[in-house]
Amino acid sequence: ISDNDGIVWIGAGNGLFSFDGKNFRKYLVAADNNSNKVVSLFIDYENSLWLGTHSGLYRFRGEGFVSFGPEEGLASNFVFGITEDQKGNIWACSEANGIYKYDGKTFTQIDRSRGLASSKANACVTMPNGEIFVGTDRGLSVISPDGSIRNYHRRDGLHSDTVNVIITDRQGRIWLGGGKGVTKFESGVFTPYYIHLKKNIAFDVWTMLEDSRGLFWVGTYTGGLFTFDGKNFADATERVGVDVDSYFGISEDNYGHIYFGTLDGVFIYKGKVIDTILQRDGLNSELVYCQLIDKNSQYIWIGTNQGLNRFDADHYARTKEKSIYAFGKEEGFTGVESNTNGAFIARDGTIWFGTVNGLIKFSPSEFRRNHAYTKTNITGFRLFYNDTTLPPDALLPYFENNISFEYVGICLTNPAKVRYKYMLEGFEDKWSPPTAERVARYSNLPPGTFTFKVISSNNEGLWNNQPAEYSFTIETPVWKRPWFWLLIAASAVVLLSASVFLRIHQIKKRERIQTEAQVAMARNELKALRAQMNPHFVFNSLNSIQHFILTNKTADAGRYLNKFARLMRVILNNSEKSQITVSEELEYLRLYLELEEMRFENKFTWHITVDEDVDADFIEIPAMLLQPYIENSILHGLTPRKEKGSLDVTVRLDGNTLVCSVIDNGIGRDKARELRQLSTRKDHLSLGMKITHDRLELINRLHGSQLSVAITDLFDEQHHAAGTRVDIFIPVT
Repeated sequence: ISDNDGIVWIGAGNGLFSFDGKNFRKYLVAADNNSNKVVSLFIDYENSLWLGTHSGLYRFRGEGFVSFGPEEGLASNFVFGITEDQKGNIWACSEANGIYKYDGKTFTQIDRSRGLASSKANACVTMPNGEIFVGTDRGLSVISPDGSIRNYHRRDGLHSDTVNVIITDRQGRIWLGGGKGVTKFESGVFTPYYIHLKKNIAFDVWTMLEDSRGLFWVGTYTGGLFTFDGKNFADATERVGVDVDSYFGISEDNYGHIYFGTLDGVFIYKGKVIDTILQRDGLNSELVYCQLIDKNSQYIWIGTNQGLNRFDADHYARTKEKSIYAFGKEEGFTGVESNTNGAFIARDGTIWFGTVNGLIKFSPSEFRRNHAYTKTNITGFRLFYNDTTLPPDALLPYFENNISFEYVGICLTNPAKVRYKYMLEGFEDKWSPPTAERVARYSNLPPGTFTFKVISSNNEGLWNNQPAEYSFTIETPVWKRPWFWLLIAASAVVLLSASVFLRIHQIKKRERIQTEAQVAMARNELKALRAQMNPHFVFNSLNSIQHFILTNKTADAGRYLNKFARLMRVILNNSEKSQITVSEELEYLRLYLELEEMRFENKFTWHITVDEDVDADFIEIPAMLLQPYIENSILHGLTPRKEKGSLDVTVRLDGNTLVCSVIDNGIGRDKARELRQLSTRKDHLSLGMKITHDRLELINRLHGSQLSVAITDLFDEQHHAAGTRVDIFIPVT
């Protein structure tokens, strides 16, 4: 079978073969024999080759990524630092098996048993003289071209026996980074330099870079970031402006941007941190373990715990746009998690990566790009989250306005990387942000005609320009149609006319009731006036005046007559008013109490108390409201006492309520009731209390007020009657 590039593919019983017109090339499908028994081949529209074998189905897109593990002779899966010697051999450091040399066919292991300082190798660099410097957890090993090994330790001048990173500067000096510092190696002499932290913690140097200005950057694990001038370290946290404690990669592009790889993503620095590269930008993880910039300074390769990323540094410098291509298992990067310092570019342009699953080789020329557009389809509908089928140009009732669309973009190379953009014409005017969601939901759509459109991109971000579409209409409800509103308007006119007529009738009825109530109010007030002006009070007052005259107490008679005249004038003046001020009511009560005190020859004492917060000249109350209760206290409570009694009148504010209290220490209501029943003089029974009660009810009903009276019997410690308390509650507006 022939693919789109003109390559002929042949399936055989011992593997897969290709023929480019000149040469044959053999590929092993997998390690087992059954997988290499190819029985069928197919080329899809994305130019992927599908193989049917005796052990299952495989897809092949060339050898962009080639993995090396135990089956290829690499015993340790954990690979760290990588270098290339002068003969083109690849050297790879491993966690537990020393360092491996790969000559293109086989791996040769060099570990502690062959003279290496330790079988845990972290970093390696090839020197101009052909020597390989290998950093381990027990010192530095130098492998000569003849295979001999020299080892150096802390006692030989290293800052630490742990060597995690090795670089050379522009002057040819070698710098080793490891536990708590770095070592300079120049002219066969080791010079250690130590980093002193303010807090005592364990930390290691894992990455170093000499930037274009000659300044050294030193990144540590748990210790932070430092600059190094060749002699002294300076904490770079404030200079960079990022408070991060672990750095595993530092790179610089041709535009002066320095990229710091951390466990919190990548920070882009140019005099200060100007940007970040995070998962929301397309990075497959923010746990960055290694970085590498290619020879042309176009791409920054970023290895994380979730795969490999290629960041277009050249495009970013020119446009400030972040272009990231992520490689995972679907693209052939089977290592998944990268290791520190595990990235290297060979002279032939191939890029090698050290991962937790072996050594991986990437050949850019072998990597097949996917230039095929996805095939986008609308696959289903939901109305209020219920699956349904809809015909083309469906007409939906107004209440079925919660609709969801299901869709799919077919990309055989890597379905997980398909992204979608959609819009609802007639409701939206721009495409949605790219999303991996395969359902678009719209709720409470208004009436109208709409067209749903969706496009998708393939695994490399190539968007198709022909959207999948579906049109539908939501009906206008009855109450939003013109004829309906004409009917509503006509009905409204009829209802308005009826309501106006009814309202007029209600107003007339209320006015009639109010007039009747006012008449009744006036009658009650006249009753109250007559009750206060009772003949006994006038008769007794005149008898008292006569008594004062006959007994030659002319001065007392004059005073009494004067007070009586003033009281009559006040009563007559107040009888014309429905409301009077508190001060006017108290003036009347003082005159009344003075006359009663003289009349009963000091049978009782009285006091009137007004709280300071009561504005007696402003607050108004119903006229002649308190006198009947005071008269009742004097006649039925105090005068029957053998001893001299007392009467207290208090006025106070309780919130928005005026409380007027009449308190006596008379014989009590029960005793007074008993005396009245025994008395034959029924004419002494005062009607003032009954009239006042009727007045209160009438006022409340007429004005919607809440005047009320509470009468409380008072008792002493032996529970004997000790008087009566009357509280009148008048809301203040």
